[in-house]
Amino acid sequence: MVMYFRNPKTFVRLHEGPLGPYLDSYAAEIRAEGYTDHAAKLQIRLVGDFSQWLAEHRISALEISPDHVRRYLSARARYRRPHRRDPATLKRLLKLLRRQGLIPEPSRPPTTPADQLQEEFRC
Repeated sequence: MVMYFRNPKTFVRLHEGPLGPYLDSYAAEIRAEGYTDHAAKLQIRLVGDFSQWLAEHRISALEISPDHVRRYLSARARYRRPHRRDPATLKRLLKLLRRQGLIPEPSRPPTTPADQLQEEFRC
């Protein structure tokens, strides 16, 4: 992640909060996916800001849910113009945290008997 942010203060600030330990993994993942440096910086800053918001609300990394993402994006929109890729960035983060076993998979809504039949016969 040092390759994106040369200022040590920025690097330290981004690693504050409950997501700090996972930020390097996120940065490595988006680099491997081929994002430009500019796009990567925007995503990393968003994750860092989300981490600070979580800390302010006393939410640990283990407690993060899609509802927290929605609440954060709503709060952030009050002081910063939303970027159309912000939800996708945080969705990617949640997937990373799930793969690392930090947060559970979202529960599926209960299905009806008709839904179960469709699932059984789906090819």
